[in-house]
Amino acid sequence: MFGGTLSGGRILRVETVYPYVEVGYHIKVGSSLEITPNVSFFYGNPMAVDVPVLGNALGFELRWQLLQKGKFGLSFLWDFKLMLVYWRSFGIGIQIGTPSVVMNYRIIPRFALVFGYLMPIGLMINTQRHPTDRLFQTNFYAAIPIAFRIGGEVSATSSIFVNFTIDVGPDIIPRNDFPTILRAYLIARIGVGFRI
Repeated sequence: MFGGTLSGGRILRVETVYPYVEVGYHIKVGSSLEITPNVSFFYGNPMAVDVPVLGNALGFELRWQLLQKGKFGLSFLWDFKLMLVYWRSFGIGIQIGTPSVVMNYRIIPRFALVFGYLMPIGLMINTQRHPTDRLFQTNFYAAIPIAFRIGGEVSATSSIFVNFTIDVGPDIIPRNDFPTILRAYLIARIGVGFRI
């Protein structure tokens, strides 16, 4: 399902994720391929900029199912996004992602355990006013998280799904204006999907 491997397509997904909110629509392209166009609104300090920001991202997820054997499913996931920061600073960015691996194991018919490995690499150019001389400065930085996912998915009905996942791991932030930062990467996600 949408927390792990293929959803079967035609599902509208709404997720609240710190630090953003995302809406996506799952489209089945073939028996083992699915694309999910999505749009998100983010807030807070998602990529180690100097001040809290607001912005939007537009992108898609591509899921390619490698294996479905009994209760176990394994898929590649590629999460691509274009980002725009427009408050407290201005920035544009791209989340390239890398082929990640997501898995699920259906414990009982209505509950699946979700787990995986993700590396959603992002690049950002950010312009903001310097606090002392009030001149604008432009910074370039990257985010290189190495995250592990764990969570679950519940089929509330035949057409409503609820997922909850946590992505956790180290996050390496090389920047042009500071030494490289190493911080914790933590994404907590709660979502609802509606089969259409």
